[in-house]
Amino acid sequence: MKKLTNQHGDVLFYKVDKLPDNLKPVSKVNGRTVVMDGEHTGHAHATTDEVQLFEDSGGRKYLVSDGAFEIVHEEHKTQVIEPGVYEIGVVQEYDYDEEAARAVQD
Repeated sequence: MKKLTNQHGDVLFYKVDKLPDNLKPVSKVNGRTVVMDGEHTGHAHATTDEVQLFEDSGGRKYLVSDGAFEIVHEEHKTQVIEPGVYEIGVVQEYDYDEEAARAVQD
């Protein structure tokens, strides 16, 4: 089961029952776990708390935390997220001229 529990700017946190198979760990960057980079600003949705971030072969990310953690971004209020297993998503916008959905870019 997948349930949207948090939104931090354009990043969505979906609580899931378990991790899928065949994930690779994502390394920290300068002591932070970067959940999502900003495409235009260079800002990032990140945490310095103890979490594990994974990525599948298609680029979808998953985060695991045994404790509550803070997600920060230079342009958004810090948010505390409960422990759990999360699939990371991005808010979609619809372009009516192109008749297609695309990820919102930060």
